[in-house]
Amino acid sequence: MYMFIIWVALAVVAVFAYSFLWNPPQNITGVAWSRSGGFAGIDETLTIGSDGSVALSSNLLGDAEFTLTDAEWEELVALIEDSGFMELEATYGAKAGVADFFSYSLTVEMDSTSKQVQWVDEWASKGVLPEGLAEVGEGILDIIQGTGTGGVEGVVSDDSGNPLPGYSVSIIRGSAGFPEIAAITGTDGHYSIGGVPPGVFALGVRGETGELLAEDTVVVRGGETSSLDFSVRGEILYDQSGGVGLFEEGIHIIATEGDPTAPDVMEGYEVRNDFWAMLRDASTLTPSTEDFVSVIISRGDHPTGGFQIRVESFAWQESYPVVFRFEVDLTDPGEGVMVTEALTNPVALIPVGRLDPGLYIARVHIDSFIMTYDDAGTPVYDQVETLVEEVWETEFEVS
Repeated sequence: MYMFIIWVALAVVAVFAYSFLWNPPQNITGVAWSRSGGFAGIDETLTIGSDGSVALSSNLLGDAEFTLTDAEWEELVALIEDSGFMELEATYGAKAGVADFFSYSLTVEMDSTSKQVQWVDEWASKGVLPEGLAEVGEGILDIIQGTGTGGVEGVVSDDSGNPLPGYSVSIIRGSAGFPEIAAITGTDGHYSIGGVPPGVFALGVRGETGELLAEDTVVVRGGETSSLDFSVRGEILYDQSGGVGLFEEGIHIIATEGDPTAPDVMEGYEVRNDFWAMLRDASTLTPSTEDFVSVIISRGDHPTGGFQIRVESFAWQESYPVVFRFEVDLTDPGEGVMVTEALTNPVALIPVGRLDPGLYIARVHIDSFIMTYDDAGTPVYDQVETLVEEVWETEFEVS
């Protein structure tokens, strides 16, 4: 009986020794990680060697090299081993109908093998992500972005570099939860937003009317304050009668020394029509790089009031030639609507800024409406249906 027990024990020891000698534990010798996509179009890769050496290449952060401490490398290895990485599926894809998510890839190099796993943000995944995989991803992001909260600060100024006080700056999109507050610029144009978690965020600047005037992207690292300055165009200026007899219906390109919507410019004209006459005289299709370019969209002269114009959006389309795309609503008074018996010429003045040399197209997409009132006196806007979209277009060249 005793001999049988001894033989069994020797057999167990032999099997264990055989497995250990012929299949020794695999050590992690390197890590390669990548992240791409998201609303900011991020594209970055990170490689880490067993000695803790790190090489980062990022279209937002630039290229960097640094070294992890022994404790940081050991912590990352422990996260990977505890996640059961070698047993995970190769791909965790996105569910249908989602966009602006990040795609990730992690390759772990071992002594004699390697394993790659690809996945997307947890909220966009069509299946539940393994908890350990999410922790590994967070650990790598901590290496890149740091831990704890950070912040963003900067200055909002006009095209000439003058600070703009009283403008609001807020985070409008982000790769993580963010404080939904608006910072108001001071007399020096400075703003500051704190308590921001590590991530990639889009910030927007709004004027007094709430119109979005500028937008840009910033990376926030834990424990650090990132810097993001804005140079914004002025707000769109509307007028009902200033352009009477001055502007025909259509698009007019204006070239001036500075932003014509700046208060100090407008205050220099006691008679409002003189201001618009100055802009008419500054009309050109060949502005220079030193000119401040603005766009006037005019409805032309009308015999009464009640005709309206509203710029719903303005965007630059990066192409050649560059296209300035405007979405514009034109509203006419309906039957029975009381209007002023005076000449009007509804115009919108959109300041753009100084432009690089090249060819440009100003393109206005029109939606037309008829305005009436219901029995309760509430305005009702009925869209005019057309078979073909109405589009105005003007080409100009900056030299």
